[in-house]
Amino acid sequence: MYLLVLAVSFSIIALFIYNAIYNSLHELYGELAGTITFILYFIPIVMLLIKELPYLKCNEGFDEKINDLQYTVCKTSFYNAWYNASEKRFYISELFYRVLSRDEIYAVMLHENGHTRIKKWLNISRGIVTITWYFVAITIAVFIMLLLRGNDNILMIIGLIGFILPFTPAVTTAAMVTSWIVEHEADLNALKGAGYKAIASSLLKLHVYGSIEGYSQYVEEIRLNLKELEAPSKITLIHVLKTLFKYSWNVPLHYFDFIRRPLYYTHPPLEFRIYKLFNEWKHVEREKGNGSTRPGEAFNDHG
Repeated sequence: MYLLVLAVSFSIIALFIYNAIYNSLHELYGELAGTITFILYFIPIVMLLIKELPYLKCNEGFDEKINDLQYTVCKTSFYNAWYNASEKRFYISELFYRVLSRDEIYAVMLHENGHTRIKKWLNISRGIVTITWYFVAITIAVFIMLLLRGNDNILMIIGLIGFILPFTPAVTTAAMVTSWIVEHEADLNALKGAGYKAIASSLLKLHVYGSIEGYSQYVEEIRLNLKELEAPSKITLIHVLKTLFKYSWNVPLHYFDFIRRPLYYTHPPLEFRIYKLFNEWKHVEREKGNGSTRPGEAFNDHG
C-alpha cells in the first residue's frame, strides 16, 4: 500500500511539472501547445508497443500440451515465454522451447500460469504503479529537455534538475518492487508444481540464452553448470537495496532514452529469484518432514 501512496504522491508532483511544460510550450507555439504536448507523451507509448508487439500477436506457431496446460510454441527471434491475457493463452518462443527439457517446459508454463493466479490487488497495484511511472518519467524527461534547450540560466537549470531528477528513480523503485513481487509469486507457483530443479534450471537457461540471443547461432551447445544452483549465494537485505538503488537510476532520464529502453527492470535479477526459490524449497521440505535439506538434494529428487 505504501508503494501506491508513493506513486500517487509523485503523480501529483508530476502534474505541477506537466503544467509548467504546457505553459512553456504555449509561450513558444501558442495554440499548438496542446497537440505538441500530446505527441511528446504519445511517442514513448508507441515505442513501447512496437517493442511489445511480438508478445501481443504470434503470427506463426504450433500448439502443444503438457499435463493439463495447453500452450503455443511461437516462432520468434528471442528466448522467452509469456501469457496473453486477451487470448487467455500461454506462449513460449520456439528458440526457448528447443533448449528446455520437458520438466523445464512444465515449470515455465506453471510460472506463466502463476501470473493468472496472482492476487487481484497485486495486479491492480502493479498496473497503477506502472502507469504512474510512465507519466512521471516522461514528464520529467520532457521538462529536462525543454529546460536545457530554452534557458540560459545555468544555476536555475542545475537547481531544478537537482530537485526533480530524483523523482524518476524513486517512482522506479516502487514500480520495480511491485513487479518483482509478482514475478516471485509466479516462480513459487512453478516451484510447487514442478520442483526446484526444473524452475531453477529453466530460469538459468533463459538468462544465459537470452543474454546471447544475437549470437546463439554461433554456439552449437551451451553446457550449464547446475552445481551453481545447488548452493546459491546468500542475498541480504543490503544487497537487495543496493540493487534497487542501482537499477532505479538505470532508467530513461532524457526524453530520447525512451526510444532505446522504454521500460524499467520488470524482473528481479536471476540470483534473487534462485535464492528465493531455494529457500522456499528448503522450507517446504522441512514442513514435509523430509529431514536433511542439503543443497544437492534439490537435484536428486525434484524437478
